[in-house]
Amino acid sequence: MKAAAEVLKEVRKSVATCSDEESKRTKFEKAKKQYPKIKGNKDVFCWTCHKSGNVATCSSCPRAFHLKCGHLESIPEPSKKWICPECDNVRRANSQTSTSQLKVLSQMLGYVIDRMKQVRGSEDFCEPVDTNKWHDYLDYVIKPMDIPKLADNVRRQMYKSTEDFLSDFRWLVHDSYVYILFILLTPSS
Repeated sequence: MKAAAEVLKEVRKSVATCSDEESKRTKFEKAKKQYPKIKGNKDVFCWTCHKSGNVATCSSCPRAFHLKCGHLESIPEPSKKWICPECDNVRRANSQTSTSQLKVLSQMLGYVIDRMKQVRGSEDFCEPVDTNKWHDYLDYVIKPMDIPKLADNVRRQMYKSTEDFLSDFRWLVHDSYVYILFILLTPSS
């Protein structure tokens, strides 16, 4: 998985290749029509490869996985509970953290947040996506994430493990892939 700064670098490079605003807008609108919009409270894009298609959804979070990406033999029945690998990893990691460790963990994650803000290219993630400018963002992104949301969760000691924090950080990366790389920058056929 590429770091957020690398994703942003790809995005900037791709956007720079478009010659004028009108051709960019037309390209974006055509590309978006190829992708499914979110229905309900579940993602329609695979958590692993970030592409749409026939996906299984987790019973405890909005994530979705292709069979191969989620290491599944078949799509689970809607009546059957299926816990995705990401939730399973977080649950296992959280079960090993004691309440006394939360303050130390939050302090360390605070340093991580400060470092994230210093990384070149991170400025695009230091504010929530402007849905007035990107009016259809929430049609494709099920769980918007940004550095201030991560920082607020750290401040409120919401993370019980580093895996818990990383799971939320991965939403930032997933959202970037889904909306920017696959929807806005995919050439239409």
